[in-house]
Amino acid sequence: MTSLFDPLNEIHALGGMLALLPDGRVDLAFGPGVNMMRRRQCGQLQVRYYALLRLQLSVPAGERPRTVQQLVAAGKVRLRQGRYVIAK
Repeated sequence: MTSLFDPLNEIHALGGMLALLPDGRVDLAFGPGVNMMRRRQCGQLQVRYYALLRLQLSVPAGERPRTVQQLVAAGKVRLRQGRYVIAK
């Protein structure tokens, strides 16, 4: 089985930091050394995968965010025609 693309890991690899705010919004922040190209890439990933990122980050305080693999295994996310679909 091939590995699934995980937008949370990609954003972290580009230097972005994500947090789920109390009102349910996903906050994107950067350290001081992240250049504009990487910031733009992170922003594009945040917009494209917003619902998936919210699901990944919605864990109790102190727990690690869920991976895409965990969400697929739990049946919360499905892969349909190469796209992630959040199960209702």
